Amino acid sequence: MPAWGLKFADNETLAKVCDPVMNRPSPQQRIQDVLSNRLDSDQVFEDKILVAVSGGADSVALFRGLMGIREQHRIELMVGHFDHALRPDSANDAEWVRELCQRWQVPCWIGRTDQAERNSEERARQQRYEFLTRTAIAHHCGWIAVAHTASDQAETVLHHILRGTGLKGLTGIPAVRRLTNGIRILRPLLAVSRQEVLAFLNEFEQDYRVDSSNESNIYTRNRLRNELLPHLRQEFNPRVEEALVRLSDQARESQTAIETIAGRLLADSQLEIQRDCVRLSRQTMFGQPRAVIRELFVQLWQAQDWPRQELSAWHLDQLADMALTSTPPRHSLPGRLDALSRGNVLTVRRHS
Repeated sequence: MPAWGLKFADNETLAKVCDPVMNRPSPQQRIQDVLSNRLDSDQVFEDKILVAVSGGADSVALFRGLMGIREQHRIELMVGHFDHALRPDSANDAEWVRELCQRWQVPCWIGRTDQAERNSEERARQQRYEFLTRTAIAHHCGWIAVAHTASDQAETVLHHILRGTGLKGLTGIPAVRRLTNGIRILRPLLAVSRQEVLAFLNEFEQDYRVDSSNESNIYTRNRLRNELLPHLRQEFNPRVEEALVRLSDQARESQTAIETIAGRLLADSQLEIQRDCVRLSRQTMFGQPRAVIRELFVQLWQAQDWPRQELSAWHLDQLADMALTSTPPRHSLPGRLDALSRGNVLTVRRHS
């Protein structure tokens, strides 16, 4: 043995170390590792999960992946499928999902829209989540798992950029979101690309449904997926999706830090808190970054349950100016609210 006590690897071991392809996990191992890590992170054990399965590649991969780790995490799986009835053959998708669940002996619930009409993307999404939430409540599921991938994350971030967004919009789709009834939305495939999903299904020789409406460019998301992103990959950056996901991760870290600092600052600056009137110490806010002050008012509106939807970026900028410079001294706000800056006190009052 050499003087330093080193043990040399054999040729096979050296080959595995030097060749990243040989060290790459199989598609099955990759997907199940990602799912298991996500469930570990959110402490999902001994719970019921309603898996949203459309029949498409992503949702079928989510279902098969969770089936592979359900004993490890002692979870009980159920499936929910919502038929928007926007295609003549949409009922075939529902029947296909039902048969998939029968094959794996997993309970399945099918929902269907009351009327077939060309819904907006947002309305279709709302109908689907309403059905999933009702089903989860009825069957005592603590989680609803949906199959958004890294590719969906990239599309979402790009969509937000094109519409005009701030830092929060760049964070994209959250991995976990708590609903008002305590049920949580879980997106455990956000670290997985669509290519990895397809490789996973191919390894199992698992078929899936193809939604023909995804090829139509009526909807904005389809145009992003079918036209803009391929153009960006070909003409500007072949790894543009990875770049957008990385931007989302960095934005989320920054937004989390801002929210944490703003929450502490809001607590420290409160002089008086009533249902329709809040008095804040401007002196406590002096010298703080504008981004933190803006977030402070967002959190104040949430805590007071004041109407947030009409509180625009311009209104938040005005409030930040009042907090930091006392200019303007008075400002009218949506929802019968106004703000008054006098000395070191900023008062926000709601009028009946």
